[in-house]
Amino acid sequence: MKKNATRILVTAIAAMMLLSSGAIAASAAQPEDPGISTTSMAPGDNTRDTIIKKYRTGPNGQRQYRRWNQTTGQWVDPYWIDMP
Repeated sequence: MKKNATRILVTAIAAMMLLSSGAIAASAAQPEDPGISTTSMAPGDNTRDTIIKKYRTGPNGQRQYRRWNQTTGQWVDPYWIDMP
């Protein structure tokens, strides 16, 4: 009986470790550019997407931003937007 409880406990811990390492790997998939800074727009709530703003200086010297979905690993905006 005690061996069965230990086996269940070890299996549960291993499953939790696998699930948490997948979340870390997904967040690490975001492309990084040293010329781009980021700002978070949403709190760390797990029920909705986390959108961050990426900033850069464009080819014409104009400051620009673009939104990145941290949850899905995709750009929200299809192009860089000039800041006013």
